[in-house]
Amino acid sequence: HELSHVYNRDILIGSVAATIATAITFAARIGFWFGGGRDSRDNPIASIAMIFLAPIAAMILQLAVTRSRETQADASGAELSGKPLALASALRKLESGGRQLARQGIGGTPAEQPTSAFSSLYISAPFGGLVRGGMGSLFRSHPKTEDRVRNLESIARRMGQIA
Repeated sequence: HELSHVYNRDILIGSVAATIATAITFAARIGFWFGGGRDSRDNPIASIAMIFLAPIAAMILQLAVTRSRETQADASGAELSGKPLALASALRKLESGGRQLARQGIGGTPAEQPTSAFSSLYISAPFGGLVRGGMGSLFRSHPKTEDRVRNLESIARRMGQIA
C-alpha cells in the first residue's frame, strides 16, 4: 500500500490538491478584503459567508482527493503483493484494535481528530475514528474501513482468490 503511494505519485497529487485548496481560500480572503465589485458592497452577508464557506469547500475537495488516492493505493498494493485479503485482514485488525481502545476510553487527543494535520498519516482511523456517517464522511482523510475491505475483497474475487 505505502509503496503504491510512491509509485502513484500521491505526494505530488496531494501537493497539487493542497495548493488548489490554498488558492481557493486565498482568493476568498482577497475578495473579502479588496471587494468583489458592487455585489459585495450590497450584500456583506454574502461576503462574510464566502470567507467561511470557501475554505470549507477547499478542504472537502482536498480530502476527497486524499480518499481517492487511498483507494487507489489499496488497489495498487493488492495487485503488487498479490494478496488483497491480507491487506483487508490488516485493516480489519487495525479498526478492531482502535475500537477496543475507544471503548476503554483511551485516545481522543486533538492530534487524533479527523481534521487534524496528522489524520493523513494514519492507516485507519485511530481509536475507532471520530467521524461516523452522513456529512461527516466528507471530512474523512481515508475511506471507511468497511468500504476499503469491500473493495479489496472485490479485487480478490477478480484475482480468483475467493468465490
